[in-house]
Amino acid sequence: MTRIRPPKAAPSGPGAGARRSFAAALLCLAGLAGEASVAHPAAAAPAAPAAALLPTYLGALAPGTWTSTIPTLADPTQTWELYLPKAYAATRKWPVLILFDPRSHGKQAAELFRDAADEFGWILASSNNTMSDGPSAPNARAINAMIPDIMKRLPIDEKRIYAGGFSGGAVLAWTVGLRANLLAGVISIGGRPAPEHLALVPKFALFAAAGEGDFNYQPTRELDAIAAKAGVPHRLEFFPGPHAWCPPETARHAVRWLEILAMRDGRALRDDERIERTLAEEAAGAEALASAGDALAAGRKLTEIGETFAGLASQGAVERAALRAAELLSSSAAKTSAKEEKAAEKYESQTFRRIGEASGLLRTSERPVTVGELRHLLGVDDAMRRRAAGGIGGAAGVRALAAVQVHLGYYLAQDLFAANDYRRAVPGLHLVTEIFPDNSFMLYNLACAQARSGLPEAALASLGAALEHGLQRPLQMEIDADLASLRDRPEFARLRERARELEAAKTPIPSAE
Repeated sequence: MTRIRPPKAAPSGPGAGARRSFAAALLCLAGLAGEASVAHPAAAAPAAPAAALLPTYLGALAPGTWTSTIPTLADPTQTWELYLPKAYAATRKWPVLILFDPRSHGKQAAELFRDAADEFGWILASSNNTMSDGPSAPNARAINAMIPDIMKRLPIDEKRIYAGGFSGGAVLAWTVGLRANLLAGVISIGGRPAPEHLALVPKFALFAAAGEGDFNYQPTRELDAIAAKAGVPHRLEFFPGPHAWCPPETARHAVRWLEILAMRDGRALRDDERIERTLAEEAAGAEALASAGDALAAGRKLTEIGETFAGLASQGAVERAALRAAELLSSSAAKTSAKEEKAAEKYESQTFRRIGEASGLLRTSERPVTVGELRHLLGVDDAMRRRAAGGIGGAAGVRALAAVQVHLGYYLAQDLFAANDYRRAVPGLHLVTEIFPDNSFMLYNLACAQARSGLPEAALASLGAALEHGLQRPLQMEIDADLASLRDRPEFARLRERARELEAAKTPIPSAE
């Protein structure tokens, strides 16, 4: 089976109190979850000296550079990535954004925020050890080592410590905010509420965002509602795409908004030019939504503008935003969209209930469960019709199908493989490959489940399809124990040759020069 996961001193000086508070608050973190995929950012900034040559204090490093794989002083097994903005100087304190990637890809995550860090003057620090879909202890270890390290080794403004993450990393950032009580804000991308912390009230600003096709779309809205109920500043955005890190543009929006809040709340010096420029940018963005026919999103955006800039921009500008928001939100188009949204929310809630029923059936049924039975129970054909229709209902169909994929094709399959109950994994994986016929990852795992279940012909067919649809590591089939029962078959030998051809085609031929 192909795995998503990769292979498996006392504080002192300025800021010591904050470091001790972080350590005390983070010793007990809740378990985290969330499937992940990682966006591929732009070209990297220059690298700083190797970690082995680094001094204890990092504040003298060159601005506009990355320093990679920094071992923490307290626990050298825990490392992090550092980016100092181009305007950085060690003569003052700086805001810091601490990032948690759910697959330990510290630099890839932070690269998405690099342009915003340069524009607004933020230090980026990103863990190389945080993970989703596993025990909480490794994440607690990463955080307890990393955050005090950052505070000790860099000139950080303790009033402006922010955390962000994607998927399970977003849950981690949210958890740190709730438990440590020292964050000024959290950036949650494709996250969700932590059920074990529902009794805790956020005291930090929340920027929540998700892809329009993200199965955590509705949970992201729930996070925003929690922040609204708590009376803290909150901003909600969606971007095109599935469950993935946000694009750099959304990352910039998050940092820009938190920068404005810092000015409003006295955490940063007031910059009237930046305030007016940001207000104009956000108002133009709202009008662009209105021009595109999304009166509901435009009205909500203008409402958020009024909330953000109240007491900061001129009263007239704030009132104009409020009046325009009221005009848009009272339109028939906005009311229709709001009704469609409500229906979509209800539909997605029903989908998650059905997924729970389907998972229970696959886990416990004493008789074989057919793919057709699952398809009917989950309303897959209806979801596919919705997806094809587009619009708000179509987006809900996309998210419903994505939820089926991740819960049956990943989480349930992972549990059943761990229990050596491969036969029960086959119907769910088979259904997922019918919905997403070009998903090589799911096709490969289906082949593994079929091979383990004594279905060699079906396994070989699935394996061949996985190869033709771009399996990332085709040569894994040669050593995967799940496929051992197929290796003496001539069809497997042909597929192995095909895998070698595909691997060779990916490998650049060295230059003769």
